[in-house]
Amino acid sequence: MTERYTVRFNFNQKEIYQSEISKKISDIPTKEDNEFFYPNERLKEKLTEYYGEDDIIQKLYNWQDYHLHEFFVYSKEKDNSKCWNQSEYHREGYKAILNLAADQKNFEYNKYELNYEQEDFKMALENEVKLKDVLPARIKYIYDYGDFWHHYIKTEEIIDDYKSNKPTLLEDEGTAPPEDVGGVGGFSEFMQIISNPDDEDYEPMLEWAESQRFKEYDPEEIKSDLERYY
Repeated sequence: MTERYTVRFNFNQKEIYQSEISKKISDIPTKEDNEFFYPNERLKEKLTEYYGEDDIIQKLYNWQDYHLHEFFVYSKEKDNSKCWNQSEYHREGYKAILNLAADQKNFEYNKYELNYEQEDFKMALENEVKLKDVLPARIKYIYDYGDFWHHYIKTEEIIDDYKSNKPTLLEDEGTAPPEDVGGVGGFSEFMQIISNPDDEDYEPMLEWAESQRFKEYDPEEIKSDLERYY
């Protein structure tokens, strides 16, 4: 049996890109290999495979994603044997059960240089295990093994019938550090300098910050970037 759809479009002759038509077509089920899929969902899956699930965090912080990164997934079991300077450490003492590396090079570095092969958690590549497949869970995202930024990700709620395939910014505060600022200590010094125009390093620091794409906190711009990118 062949399924057909009748859809009415409003064609705007003044524009080359027909956004309304594109959105409606993306919501029409398409058949491939005897399976139906929605084009917008398929596109999102392919973008996730290409860019990785860390890319939303990169957009939120306005980083450039040129450093190594990893995810840790934790169980409900406690493990108080880890110290704060160990990557698998969780601030509430939970036990790491899975480490996800960005690519094969990242995987090899974690396994041999960071000696993860001696640990009892599993290791995998990001394209082998998606974060959505382990949720709800306690997750930590580490970016830049030099500055060593740790992000704790908490699942507040899973909405099964959520219609949008775009990330939505609900709450936020604070200014994100620029790339290669030198970790927490370097960021503290950076903020002190750019907050004082009389500091002798003020102009050079502003010039460096601009080269790193640093921006002051602007929630509306973040929302716009997420909307435009996804």
